[in-house]
Amino acid sequence: MTIKRRKTMSDLREFPAALDLARQLYRDNKGHLRQGYECEELGNFLGLSSIAIWHAYQRGDLGVPAPNAERAKAWAKGERFYVAENKPCRRCGGVRRQPGDDMCFDCELARRAAAKAKTRTGPEV
Repeated sequence: MTIKRRKTMSDLREFPAALDLARQLYRDNKGHLRQGYECEELGNFLGLSSIAIWHAYQRGDLGVPAPNAERAKAWAKGERFYVAENKPCRRCGGVRRQPGDDMCFDCELARRAAAKAKTRTGPEV
């Protein structure tokens, strides 16, 4: 997981032309960026994946406002979760979210534990 995270943790502030392009795309798209279009265009410009650009946008490292400021702060600090009072989990109603993928922290931990237990016992036939 850390290798995957490292691949998408590019600091785009080192590329002023990319930041200018990001700001232009952000303005042209009325205040947001889409992973499949604007992030892909920026990724092609820099030679990075659209996921790396998307993660930079979510962290607030793209020179434009992050869509979720609390998530961006937690991600920047390396915290495992943040509290999203206005967005309860559909499954359990919890408000703790993972910064990277905006999922309920407790439900995601339970899902991972169940998947790990299932792989230990083998697939059902």
